[in-house]
Amino acid sequence: MASGREAAIGGAMKSIRCSISLILLIGVFVMRAHGQDAFDGKWKATFEGPRTFRDATVTISNTAGSWRDNVHWIQRSNPCLGRQFPLKFRTRSATRISFDVDGPAGLAGCPVMHVTANLVDNNTLVGKMGNGKPIKMVRE
Repeated sequence: MASGREAAIGGAMKSIRCSISLILLIGVFVMRAHGQDAFDGKWKATFEGPRTFRDATVTISNTAGSWRDNVHWIQRSNPCLGRQFPLKFRTRSATRISFDVDGPAGLAGCPVMHVTANLVDNNTLVGKMGNGKPIKMVRE
């Protein structure tokens, strides 16, 4: 009798796993229907700065976004670092995004930085900054 009971439990578990998978799949379609795309989310960007490599947290949503440089001890003298700046999208397709980091909107004198990146996979963007240096963004 134990083997019949174990088979019933195993069948029930398989049914639950299938149901959860179906719910997750429906959730993906619902998110797409509400305008979310492959770029939406929080990203860690790494790029070469004037004197050292830097990183920033980039948040992208359907119609807005923000950029915040992560300040490290060696860079604390730069008043533009550590501030949150809005993104201004230039272009956005299924696999490519281009935006400006609007530095002056956060603090007068901070630069506008241009970024263009291609979607490598669902968790990685690779591209170039306006100065031609590479940038990589990994989903957090």
